[in-house]
Amino acid sequence: MNTQSAIWTKDAKEVDDEAYKAFYKSISKDYSDLSTWIHFKAEGEVEFKSILFIPSQAPHDMYDNLLPKKCAGCIFDCHFNLTVT
Repeated sequence: MNTQSAIWTKDAKEVDDEAYKAFYKSISKDYSDLSTWIHFKAEGEVEFKSILFIPSQAPHDMYDNLLPKKCAGCIFDCHFNLTVT
């Protein structure tokens, strides 16, 4: 059973720092404290509420899975032609 409430649906002024930290740890499975967070609401044609969490350090395997295993060792070559008139 999920014990955390949906804090992103609340107003940022209603949520204390400990609630942000507990929520981050519950969704990220990271045991260290986070660096900071941004709680915001966007309004327009599409409306949403969100929280962006910034961890205190990058994951140790952050760059391990950038390329599929079958492309390991592949060299990618890009050429661009720019014509100015």
